[in-house]
Amino acid sequence: MKLFPAVLLTGVSAFSQWGGEQMRTANIRGGGGDGKCTIEVEVDGVAEIEIRGSVARLRTRYGQPSTWRRFDCNQPMPARPYEFRFRGIDGRGRQDLVRDPNGGGAAVVRIEDAKGGREGYTFDIMWRGGTDNRYRDGGYRRRN
Repeated sequence: MKLFPAVLLTGVSAFSQWGGEQMRTANIRGGGGDGKCTIEVEVDGVAEIEIRGSVARLRTRYGQPSTWRRFDCNQPMPARPYEFRFRGIDGRGRQDLVRDPNGGGAAVVRIEDAKGGREGYTFDIMWRGGTDNRYRDGGYRRRN
């Protein structure tokens, strides 16, 4: 009988991970000059968006599964962008840049929607050039 809570907890954990992450490749339009991506998602709870190059992961941390609306860029984000900026555009809750990509990692934006029901959130990330664009594919390894 003591086994039941452990089995239940493991099942809940596996289910939340299964429905909580989606990857998307950017729709690239444009070219050189300053870089910009516009990202739009729907959130009902808490979600994080991790961006590397032209690939992003949307992870639901709490609540109903978050969904993509769009991921549009004029070019892939370099691994070390210069003058990186984040700007929240639309949404009723909080949008925060929680990790800056300037150290050679990913940009991570956290969205917290405390009210019930889904809400659309839009934000921009912008930069002025950068170095080492090795993350065109997001640097994520494909799983077979």
